[in-house]
Amino acid sequence: MTFLDKRKDKIASDALQVFKEKGFIQVSMKDIMESAQVSRGGLYGHFKNIEEVFIHALRIDDEQSRADLKQNNHSFESWVLSVMERNVDLVRAKSEFFLQNNDNDFPYLKERNEWIIKDLVTFFDHTDHASASKDLAHYTLAVIDGILLSSSSDKKLLIKNAELFIQSMKALIK
Repeated sequence: MTFLDKRKDKIASDALQVFKEKGFIQVSMKDIMESAQVSRGGLYGHFKNIEEVFIHALRIDDEQSRADLKQNNHSFESWVLSVMERNVDLVRAKSEFFLQNNDNDFPYLKERNEWIIKDLVTFFDHTDHASASKDLAHYTLAVIDGILLSSSSDKKLLIKNAELFIQSMKALIK
């Protein structure tokens, strides 16, 4: 990874925190410049607009989710809880982003969904339900997204809903 790639990732990581705090709509390029401590030229040298910053920030966060799934390949519970905890603060920003940009085509988002499903299928292939692993993967992703959306304002409710989902999945994939 080159210095410029590392710098771009650092800017996006700093921006991720700003998106978590303010959502998507309330964040400006100036907010990101301040958080990342970069000049206007430094920011625009890496990103054309705030949508590019957000997509790159999602990519960085998604890489961590992917690493967590591979690291916790024997613990569905650990993976679900880590994804929930890391994403609860991003729900507002993601919702605002998708509502504002629903007509735009972002190839990374399609790619993202495909590899999440692929990684979950690989995970479920190691259970007694390998024949249904693709269905379980789609179901898991939909439920996690639903729990995050419905519980994002209440972390206790989020954890409770995540634990209920984990219990039902554990019973299913034993």
